[in-house]
Amino acid sequence: MVLLVKAHHEYYSQIPLIPWMHGTEPCEHFFGVARQINPDFSFAEIIQMLPKISQYTKALRNKKLNFEKGKVFLT
Repeated sequence: MVLLVKAHHEYYSQIPLIPWMHGTEPCEHFFGVARQINPDFSFAEIIQMLPKISQYTKALRNKKLNFEKGKVFLT
């Protein structure tokens, strides 16, 4: 953590340090979405899924997805 603070101060001093963004949670969410699309994927397939994953996460951030009893609706 100390090295993260030092590197951030040296190279990204104009950007606020957000330590929780340097953990594994974003990776876990990314692969969780990938597994929702295709439970057993290869590296080539995940590269092809990138646009879908990007659109899905963008819709979640913008609150354009509505979850209702296991179904997903666009609003």
